[in-house]
Amino acid sequence: MDETMKNALARVLEDYEQRRDREISARKAEQAELEQFLSKAVVALDSIVMPCFQRFSEMLEAHHHTCTIAVEKQGDEPRRSDPKIIITIFPEGARLPQGNPWLSYAASSHRQKIAAHRCINLRSGGAIPGPVGEYEVDQITPALVDAHLLDLAQTVFGQT
Repeated sequence: MDETMKNALARVLEDYEQRRDREISARKAEQAELEQFLSKAVVALDSIVMPCFQRFSEMLEAHHHTCTIAVEKQGDEPRRSDPKIIITIFPEGARLPQGNPWLSYAASSHRQKIAAHRCINLRSGGAIPGPVGEYEVDQITPALVDAHLLDLAQTVFGQT
């Protein structure tokens, strides 16, 4: 290999290493950003959503309606799951054949937002599933969660 060829190969390999280093740095920065989002999301779910769900559940129980609150923690790689909290209502303690109404908040790591979803199961057998909204972590407040819970209660208990 002559000197010109060696220099050209050295430049190609040097460019490759620089590009690879930039890609590695970008992946590390992206991973750090994701970890920061998930950390903030878990705090919001634990310190804001959970207490709202618990208060709501206590209020319903005072009127002979039960609720369950399920928490799905962040899973490990390679089948990582996003953190999620779900409240399910059992009107008058009944497990409905078509399923019971629920409201959930889940951290969406790929979008870096918290998504709220609900499913209302009507006494007639129909179901109304759907998204409630997608929020930045800082938008998750007790007032927002309470508004979603009130809407859920109005829909479930306001049916005729």
